[in-house]
Amino acid sequence: MKRNYAGRIAFRYLDVTDSALSGFPEEVRLMAQDASLLPLTVVEGKVIFTGAFSPSRIDYEVRRQLAARWPGEGEDRTSARGG
Repeated sequence: MKRNYAGRIAFRYLDVTDSALSGFPEEVRLMAQDASLLPLTVVEGKVIFTGAFSPSRIDYEVRRQLAARWPGEGEDRTSARGG
């Protein structure tokens, strides 16, 4: 993700014990209801996946949202870098 989207998106990982979770009240509520939902994947403030971590599905969703906002931005640029 860092290689494909460097400078175009911001992302971070938060552990369930991270104090920064206070900025995500809806996600904290979901986790409190059912721990089997972990991990939560949130894009643009919306939970898009629960209970699994799939880099390819996250990549797809990021590309889809980039393309919707800025045509051409959702394109895979790995081939242009030889990667």
